[in-house]
Amino acid sequence: MNQATQAALDSLKDHMDKSGHRDSDLYLARLSAIIRSYADRWNNDMEDYEVAHVEKTYHAPIVNLDNGKKTKFLASGKLDVIARSRKNKNKIILIDHKSSSGEWSTDKHQHLLFGSQGLQYAYLAHANGLGITHIMFDVLQKSLHRKGKNESYPELQDRIYGIYSEDHSKFQRLTVPVIKDSVADHVNNLYHISKEIDLESKGGIHIPSTNSCFAFGNNCTYLPICSGMSDQNDETEWKTESNKHKELDLEDDLDPSLLMTNSRVNCYLSCRRQHNFKYNLGLAPVRESLPESLFLGTAIHIALENYWKTLMIKGEN
Repeated sequence: MNQATQAALDSLKDHMDKSGHRDSDLYLARLSAIIRSYADRWNNDMEDYEVAHVEKTYHAPIVNLDNGKKTKFLASGKLDVIARSRKNKNKIILIDHKSSSGEWSTDKHQHLLFGSQGLQYAYLAHANGLGITHIMFDVLQKSLHRKGKNESYPELQDRIYGIYSEDHSKFQRLTVPVIKDSVADHVNNLYHISKEIDLESKGGIHIPSTNSCFAFGNNCTYLPICSGMSDQNDETEWKTESNKHKELDLEDDLDPSLLMTNSRVNCYLSCRRQHNFKYNLGLAPVRESLPESLFLGTAIHIALENYWKTLMIKGEN
């Protein structure tokens, strides 16, 4: 096992140990198998990448490119990996890790191609002097395997590892060129959306969208308030957080309420009331539990962060 894979597995175990999750042994077995087979799957390709940045937060002004006007907001986001191709020095790649709950499909392929997240990240990279030419979506399929009656967790891990090692479809890398016109359209859209968010946040009415109450199979965090089952002013149920962007590494002089992430924009477009609770008020439940999909996605990101950081350090030596 190489150094990068071991670093990923160690960080995964540490994360699970600290989480105290009741299913941490099961999740550790599943995810360790996936990371091991991921490393094997792409082992021959890794020498092609000269890693420059891993898990860095970037900000950029939001500008109307037609007239040069700016909003008070900043575009923000954390980029997974930026690497240069050793075979083609002019090819600079933004690598974005994705975890999938099911098999790869045309619909998921199109969702990545036409989603706004890649465009947001491309803009952040270019605005900070990182002239990326391509975006690579690095997709891993999650495991739903359970432990057999007389099977140990190490045995479960080896069984899943064998399945994933033989089925390369469980790992996908989709590389697309950065189209400057598409990035420019995104920046202009971001300008108008941020202006709209600014105006909407000052009003007293925040229109809900019932389509978002049960999105992706999970109840909206704020459904108890909207349904009248809970009072947002009840301090035993709800708390106020100053940092609405836990996924970002923020400097002390930045106002989190003025940061426009892709997640925030999507939240606003999905449901204005949800956006008001989360990003304007910073409201969060006192007893908060992550949905399984987010918990596992976070764990995978932690493992891959340490995997790619180890590759970056090795490249510097």
